[in-house]
Amino acid sequence: MAEKCAPINPTPLKRSSSWSFDEKPLIQSLCKVLVSVSKTSRIILYLRDVDKLLFKSQRVHTLFQKMFQKLSGPILILGSKMLNPNNDYSEVDERLTLLFPYNIEIKPPKDEIHLVSWKAQLEEEIKMIQFQDNRNHIMERS
Repeated sequence: MAEKCAPINPTPLKRSSSWSFDEKPLIQSLCKVLVSVSKTSRIILYLRDVDKLLFKSQRVHTLFQKMFQKLSGPILILGSKMLNPNNDYSEVDERLTLLFPYNIEIKPPKDEIHLVSWKAQLEEEIKMIQFQDNRNHIMERS
């Protein structure tokens, strides 16, 4: 396990992300856990707002890219990204499509009754996510 997720890049890079910690040990630890657990169980790893995560810095993107290349076994990694409905689907960053080659586009319902319910549910989920993000941000600053 240690050799599979050995240090990804021994040369120190300039930190340019907004995290208050070094992302390299986090990503290496995640890799070790995924490799270890995947030996006995299936894993689904969900990365919300994957574009915001991977593009915090070039270093984070490179570390994740190298981690993805080292993983094997029953591991499914899902990444979500909110697209502006007015933008074209093809505007997804190419670096993102290289890491996540399969895209599933979720469109709102066309039926007006279902659309109202769908929008209400989406608004509630957005509020909950914003609340969680704000709470995490406050805890990070404390």
